[in-house]
Amino acid sequence: MDGSKPITVDKPGASPLSEALAGGRIPGLDFLRTLAVLAVLEDHSGVFQDRPVALFNGATGVQLFFVLSGFLITWMLLDEMQRKGRLNLRAFYLRRFARLMPVFYAYVLIGA
Repeated sequence: MDGSKPITVDKPGASPLSEALAGGRIPGLDFLRTLAVLAVLEDHSGVFQDRPVALFNGATGVQLFFVLSGFLITWMLLDEMQRKGRLNLRAFYLRRFARLMPVFYAYVLIGA
């Protein structure tokens, strides 16, 4: 057993997606994110550079990242709007900044 619990709908009108997001993760999106990572890594490795253009290549992986990011950010903002009745964009951008900047600076330090 992996310790995960099945998605259940306990509240009338609640969707499996909203229940999964309440737990913080959506396994299907994690799978898509994994495919996107593998596509980008495969493209950057150059291992298959001599074959014809693949359906799922690095560019497709990057586009998939953008779609996933757009969906998840929109979902988070709509969820906040539903829970609190308003959006605090300042707090949202501060959270995003705090999450992204350590990774950015680590990349800059390692890459320099």
